[in-house]
Amino acid sequence: GHAVKHSYVGVELNAQSSGGAQISRQPDQQGIPPVRPGSPAAAAGVQPGDVVTAINGKAISSTSQFIQTVDSYPPGTKLTLTVKRGASTKQIPLTLGNRPATPSGG
Repeated sequence: GHAVKHSYVGVELNAQSSGGAQISRQPDQQGIPPVRPGSPAAAAGVQPGDVVTAINGKAISSTSQFIQTVDSYPPGTKLTLTVKRGASTKQIPLTLGNRPATPSGG
């Protein structure tokens, strides 16, 4: 067989967010920033605390919907994220990457 390629944005999501998929404001347990350094999200200018409300115009209402939607596109796809940042809404173009292999030790 061949390895399944998963699309990769490079963000840690706040599972408690509502009205969209919010990027966490805090680093994870390993101290990795919520917008992974060198990731497609970092290159696109996504910021911690941003709330993704749509991907390519398709409404996103939860973190699980964000993950399912990203997974439905192959790596290398150019997407437009609709993001709420404070009082403003931004359109952020982003090109999906390949999810890196999971480092050993989880």
